[in-house]
Amino acid sequence: IAACAALAAMRDHQPLNRATGAAHAAMVCDADGRVRLAREDVGRHNAFDKLIGAMARQGLDWDGGFALLSSRCSYELVEKAALAGCPMLVTVSAATSLALERAASAGLTLVSLARDDAVLFSQPTR
Repeated sequence: IAACAALAAMRDHQPLNRATGAAHAAMVCDADGRVRLAREDVGRHNAFDKLIGAMARQGLDWDGGFALLSSRCSYELVEKAALAGCPMLVTVSAATSLALERAASAGLTLVSLARDDAVLFSQPTR
């Protein structure tokens, strides 16, 4: 339910994408799905790197929340999330098989194809 709230608010936090139609977003959301911080870039990896860096600079932690990415989910994005201590990663498009494997080994909850027909790949604790 929190992921649905964040998805509904996603466009409000994407001014670069609204202007160009060609930017990815990465957001940190609280446990209720409110967007706490957002970053954009033409590259999905760069957007997530910017978000993690901004969190570090501002002293923010995940605090029971999650990351929301406007892209597909690759192994590398899951690896970055795991290394950053992110407990849950939500992506609007599909996850690769390697991303699923890495999420499972890291204990990271992964939600991909996040939309009305969302597919949840979860850990037993969720």
